[in-house]
Amino acid sequence: MLGGGNPVGSNPAGTGKGINYIRTGENNFAYAYSGDIGASQTATTALEFDTGNETIVGHLNFNQQCEFANQASGTYSAQVSMNGEVVALKLLEGTDFYDPELDIIIPPFSRFKIEIKSAENSADEKITVVLTGRVY
Repeated sequence: MLGGGNPVGSNPAGTGKGINYIRTGENNFAYAYSGDIGASQTATTALEFDTGNETIVGHLNFNQQCEFANQASGTYSAQVSMNGEVVALKLLEGTDFYDPELDIIIPPFSRFKIEIKSAENSADEKITVVLTGRVY
């Protein structure tokens, strides 16, 4: 493993705030799955990690806030920051289809963080964030 996070075999399908790596010879990948987070009007950290000495060329997907049992949906915002600087803001609504995706380059030795904040408090309505990418 060349950076922070988990090497393959340690937590290969893990969810949580950290990053995971899969290394297969010349093809190296990074991914992070936030797991489901209950909608809250208080800012909640979805992903947070430090990178190592490599660059991640990644793709973020902000999944719509929804309740699986009855298909209820809501609105939330996401703030992406690196090294304490905001680099992107997203507004996502369950009934409108704003672009839920964001391409991003994460430089070496970066502190990466995504916070989400809902327009409502509803523990039954869940939000998930997914990061996938290539490591160079």
